[in-house]
Amino acid sequence: MRRISIFLVIILLMNIASPLMVIADEQPIKVSINGKLLEFDVPPTIINGRTLVPVRAIFESLGLKVIWDGQTRTVIGQKDNLQIKLPIGNKKAKKNDDEIELDVPATIINGRTLVPVRFIAESLGAKVEWDGETKTVIITSSAKINPFSLEKLKQLVENTPVDKEILEFRKKPNKRRTGLKKMEGKYFDLYYPDDDKAKEVAELLKPYMDTAYIYLVELYGQQAPVEVHLIHEKDAENLKEGDIRRKENVTFVWIEPNNDDGGNNIAELVHEMHHNFFKHVNNNWSWADDKWSSFVDEALAKLLPSLYVKNVYDGKTDMWDIESDYTRTLIGIKKSVGNDFVTLDEAVDKYLGKPRSWGRAEGRHRIAQNTALAFWMYVYNEYGIEKIKEVLRTIGKGNYKPKLEKIFNKSMEELSDDLINAINEAYNNTYSY
Repeated sequence: MRRISIFLVIILLMNIASPLMVIADEQPIKVSINGKLLEFDVPPTIINGRTLVPVRAIFESLGLKVIWDGQTRTVIGQKDNLQIKLPIGNKKAKKNDDEIELDVPATIINGRTLVPVRFIAESLGAKVEWDGETKTVIITSSAKINPFSLEKLKQLVENTPVDKEILEFRKKPNKRRTGLKKMEGKYFDLYYPDDDKAKEVAELLKPYMDTAYIYLVELYGQQAPVEVHLIHEKDAENLKEGDIRRKENVTFVWIEPNNDDGGNNIAELVHEMHHNFFKHVNNNWSWADDKWSSFVDEALAKLLPSLYVKNVYDGKTDMWDIESDYTRTLIGIKKSVGNDFVTLDEAVDKYLGKPRSWGRAEGRHRIAQNTALAFWMYVYNEYGIEKIKEVLRTIGKGNYKPKLEKIFNKSMEELSDDLINAINEAYNNTYSY
């Protein structure tokens, strides 16, 4: 009787456990691209350890145009100079002219064509990860992958010699150095007052001097003469920093406003050196020559330091935590203006003002500055860092608006619409009920 009871208990436990096992096995496979879950009319499936997903959804989400060749029963995806061909039932796929052997071919299930998701995503330079706990394929598009890791920056410093022009610049005498302490980097020198606070900030910045500089070299494609002077706020009141930068290539980093968190000091260093690079590459062009200069120079001088600090610094950066607050910035603009948006043309021509007013403006001027910043955050999030590099390396001297339109192959009106749509989408996704 005891044996029968034990047998019945085992049978009962198996009956209880079985539904749970079925539920676990039936957990649907999900696909996330840049944090957004895709929706499919046919669920993804796993065949021989490879995840296959409906072709149209994954192609279009990654920006590929979908073409069906009925004669050869081949799915074709096209984007810019990339063409992917996946014959149904054939493990030999093609990426442009290269033939690639797949573990699992494109397959038709329930009348829908499914393709191997990892091959498609990696063909576009995207990063693919698998979360086994939630059964989610996580795709990060190449536009979202920041190539400036600390390890890469250090390798670039090691392998990049100092240009002759830079060496000659550092030898030139400058009376502004009188009475200042000197800290040498590979590419530039940092001077600071002989007091405890200045020394503290200088010591904090020292490990980041070379990688911060090479980060800007990678963005601009060339080296620029830079000399950094740490300065107390009280000593900067009557200092014409812009004129000095243009004439002497000396840039000033204020000490007091950034001493709450170390990351703020580092970001301020990159911010000010960015102005040197922009000035150097564009032959001393400034907002006084072309209003659109401020739109490019000042707005990117807010975004780019935050990307650098995010990669190299583990501490807090309250003042400069921009990139991670992309959605919050868009929502903030929407809340402040309702539907009365400032277009990019209006932002520059009517409200943007002098660069020195950045961060201290109010009303529509402040909205215009936030709109300019949001635009470059939008570019980084949608186009990637390569597009920003293209702008910095090719925009040249003056006449910036038509040059930007050429680079993006869109008018400013179209780019304004894209930004406004992004702002509305961010707002609706957060406040939809």
